[in-house]
Amino acid sequence: MSERYQKIIGICGVATVGKDTLFKIINSINPAITRLALADELKLDCDAFFRQKLGISAFTTDIKEKNLIRPLFVDYGDIKRKQSLGTYWTSLLQPKIEDCMSRGDIPCVTDIRYDEYQGVDELDWIKKNNGVLIHVSRREQGVLIEPANDREKINNPRLMAAADYKLVWSTSSDISYLLDCVNLQLGGFIETIR
Repeated sequence: MSERYQKIIGICGVATVGKDTLFKIINSINPAITRLALADELKLDCDAFFRQKLGISAFTTDIKEKNLIRPLFVDYGDIKRKQSLGTYWTSLLQPKIEDCMSRGDIPCVTDIRYDEYQGVDELDWIKKNNGVLIHVSRREQGVLIEPANDREKINNPRLMAAADYKLVWSTSSDISYLLDCVNLQLGGFIETIR
């Protein structure tokens, strides 16, 4: 990895726009880019309790089980954010960021969602870590995917305004199309991570 690029990459956007898909594409360009997610910390925090009390892993891939526990994730995550004024989840991820960077890898946090607590929230955390923020939007049949809840309605415009790069693509399973979108819209960024 070049000395020139030792930053965190943050990816933001509303639910289901392709944040993890973007990660997979940039990871294919530079395998030293490592996926990290605040939601993974949430799942780790909840897993033992969910298994014991509900018989469901926080890491389940079963859609019915995911739908059952999703409200618990949202409420618990929100309580911890309120108690810490927005720093609980980022403080859990920070050592993993530092470890990743100490190995010479580039951490990519695929789920930056909040800019509510001035100066300390997820957006500020990315910026304080010398990070770059990419906002992703997706069109479904020509219409942009809407925020999934009120929190996204409030935070998505703030994150979009603060983003260093913006990517808008349409729903597609055509990897060539997706790569073209990334190269055309994020060309300058892609050059820095090659």
